[in-house]
Amino acid sequence: MTQEKNANFFQQNRRMIIFLSAVAAIVAAWGSYLFYLKSVLESCKNEIRRTGAPVTLQELDDWYPKVDPSENAALIYEEAFSRYRECGYNSTEYPDVLLSGSAQMPSLGEPVPKKILEATRKHLEENSEVLEFLHKASAMKKCRFPVDFRLQGGNAPTPHLHKLELCSRLLSAEALIEAEKGDMDKAA
Repeated sequence: MTQEKNANFFQQNRRMIIFLSAVAAIVAAWGSYLFYLKSVLESCKNEIRRTGAPVTLQELDDWYPKVDPSENAALIYEEAFSRYRECGYNSTEYPDVLLSGSAQMPSLGEPVPKKILEATRKHLEENSEVLEFLHKASAMKKCRFPVDFRLQGGNAPTPHLHKLELCSRLLSAEALIEAEKGDMDKAA
């Protein structure tokens, strides 16, 4: 009697049993695939670690060496940033400044027009203190800006990058002016 009941139960619920078996097989296959991916990921992370590169946010923060404040060029750069007088690309006050303003670079071999040279010189003079800080900082061997990778990793705020770009334009303009004067040692 119980065998008949069991056979009858399986006949009535055959579709449900097949469906549940298929779901169980899919779940088992998915779990196996995830386990495989985890092992591949661990293998990749170990390979990266062997090269000496960081893998976790904590490792990234530790990898970016701490610098004693007395040796940290970032503090000097920050001082330069705070004193920088920006003229901007669309500035009406400095439309003719090379690299920092909206003046176009002359073609290779062409001299820089006097109006542009004068505007660029004026901009450099107004930022002479900034240039001193930039030269001092660039002579230092160690630099770490206050970036904490542990919490945000690659999304950590880096406001210094834009300021570094502005200062690099200022240094490039200084080099161009020195080259125009014929002083290639200062231009370099």
